[in-house]
Amino acid sequence: MKLRLRDHIWFNQTIYTLSVTLILGLFFASATITLDLLDEQVSTRKHAEKMVNAMRYQAAQAVFNIDPLLAEKVAKGLSEYELFQHVYIIDDLGTYLYKIERAPYQSYLSGLSELLFNCDTPIVVPLTYPGSKIEIGNIEVHLDNYLVAEKFFQRAFRTIIGSLFQNMILSICLLILFYYTLTRPLMNLGCQVNEIDPNNPTKKLVVGNLHSKNELGVITSLLNQLLVRLKDVQNKHKRAEQELINQNDTLDFMVKERTVELRDMNNKLNLLATTDPLTGLYNRRFLFEIGTKRLHQMQRDQHSVAVMMCDIDHFKQVNDNFGHAMGDKVLQGVAECFSSIIRKDDILARYGGEEFVILLSEISPKDAQALGERLCRNLNDMVFTHADKSVKISVSIGLSVAPIHCNYDINALINTADMALYKAKELGRNRLEIAN
Repeated sequence: MKLRLRDHIWFNQTIYTLSVTLILGLFFASATITLDLLDEQVSTRKHAEKMVNAMRYQAAQAVFNIDPLLAEKVAKGLSEYELFQHVYIIDDLGTYLYKIERAPYQSYLSGLSELLFNCDTPIVVPLTYPGSKIEIGNIEVHLDNYLVAEKFFQRAFRTIIGSLFQNMILSICLLILFYYTLTRPLMNLGCQVNEIDPNNPTKKLVVGNLHSKNELGVITSLLNQLLVRLKDVQNKHKRAEQELINQNDTLDFMVKERTVELRDMNNKLNLLATTDPLTGLYNRRFLFEIGTKRLHQMQRDQHSVAVMMCDIDHFKQVNDNFGHAMGDKVLQGVAECFSSIIRKDDILARYGGEEFVILLSEISPKDAQALGERLCRNLNDMVFTHADKSVKISVSIGLSVAPIHCNYDINALINTADMALYKAKELGRNRLEIAN
């Protein structure tokens, strides 16, 4: 298959290398130019200050003697330096003894020159006459930004052109190198692979001595090993296919057996996820799940629903005085007592700790109150015994009814019943209080 020029590896490698070297070349050239720019600004100013200081004594004489002719001679001497645009000799009263002003050098790079070489700050050298420390004036010099920039741009241009020329030479060399050392050997190897008969892969691939020990030689060696193994793979494939059929039959049987086991485990896990392990009642999470569904059903059918929040009085004292084993015995006994009294369709759950919640469907407030009072009475008659110790308990109950006390919302019903429970606790415990 004939490839287009842009699809050849050697061509793409050359383009990539050229792009990288071009970017790096421009980067380093820019860095060099930037450093030269900083150096040019500093060195130019230092050189200018050195020249001004050389004329400092003559300028001081001109100012001290108020000699315009000498001042003119000094100013013209300084103006011979082409980078000086303006030269002023000023006395201590601010009077110009002599000044030279020239128009700035202009070129097509004037705007860029003004941006890079902002030399608006003049060079000011104070003048003092020998034997006196008092300043009698100063020399003020302004540099020509455009002329300074012109010389710098010439050097920068030569640097960039040199970098581009180097990259062009490098790309041509790489182009030739990649073609003869990479593309031609690969194309030769590809032609040999194309001539192999897949049903009788006996032909051995060869590569030139130049590439016998490099990556191309390694690839050729691996391909030859692959051809040797090809026939073995074809024979093994048939045997493996028969073994696969046998294994599939075995696997089908195992999957069916495992499916039955998983179904049993899921049932057990579902039971653990929905019930309290100590009392066997529904847990709090399942209460909210099934309670929400029950409330939606009662709301559609326009039936009242009651929630009783039950809390064992002084349960902490039972644990502290008789131990947690007795506390577990009490919780189990309360669960059994409540389960024996409530109706079949009512939902009883352990809410947490010593708290229980009972959800009563299709019941009037009066019947719900009677049921709650019955729970209190029955618990009062019970005695819990463990390890030769016995204890009696009581329970406080808060009752709320939807839609009388709140809407058909499980959270709202429980919160309202909880407030009624607190009221029952405040009024002495062992009683039932209905929500306001």
